[in-house]
Amino acid sequence: YPQHGALAKRAKACIRAKSGHTLVKRDYRSYHAKSLAWLSKDELYFKISDYDVHSLITSHFLRLPNANSLMDLPEMELREELLKIKTAYPDVRNLKAKRAVLGLGFHMGADKLWRMNPDSFSSPLEAVALIELIQSLFPKDFVDYPRRIQKRITKSPCLVSPTGHRRWIWSGDLEQAVSFEPANIAHCHMFDSMLIMQERGLLDRWQLCNMIHDCLIFHCPNELLDECLQISGEIMERKSTVLLDSEFGPFQCTTDAEIGESMAEMHGV
Repeated sequence: YPQHGALAKRAKACIRAKSGHTLVKRDYRSYHAKSLAWLSKDELYFKISDYDVHSLITSHFLRLPNANSLMDLPEMELREELLKIKTAYPDVRNLKAKRAVLGLGFHMGADKLWRMNPDSFSSPLEAVALIELIQSLFPKDFVDYPRRIQKRITKSPCLVSPTGHRRWIWSGDLEQAVSFEPANIAHCHMFDSMLIMQERGLLDRWQLCNMIHDCLIFHCPNELLDECLQISGEIMERKSTVLLDSEFGPFQCTTDAEIGESMAEMHGV
């Protein structure tokens, strides 16, 4: 169903919990940014993904006075400053920076970014400038990592992810190749969480009713709401026992939780 706008709100208002139940949405925060940072071994990008990478990029794109000093701030001050940017510049953050980061994470070029989002950018040159900015801020993720993937598919069309899954890139398409591993390990980590819940009988107990991208949605009986919120977070945020790296440690990602009587009335908890 649609996510944003008046039509989205009306559509989501139709998806309601039954009496005695509450909808629970538990989703990973900046999930593909985290998985890319883990693969690239980029501590800076891994850290900012826990906060708000889109607002950080917005600050640099708009050349705000505090842009270069944001990452030196203590945690709470950094969160406050990024929230101010998010509130003050929603169009630049959501329509430009966020779309560019998500696209570039899967190696989308400036031309495609412009063609897919013509209402977000004033010109193709603006899309180029934003992509070059992101590459300069996080070269390990958006320059070095694609180069490594390019070398791998040059040697063999078969990519093997850290989870052991294989994808054959017969066409040599670098966009397909770069997007494979970040998406694969993210989804495998999520499926592993679901398997843990299934083994404990929790998917039925909390009435899992949907999986959308990087989130799980439960139709939870009210008497189990606190249990669902606590334990689902513990399981989904655990350190992976499969995705291990001797240098960077196990893969791990934080989550956000929302509850509500309908998908249009969700609020954070």
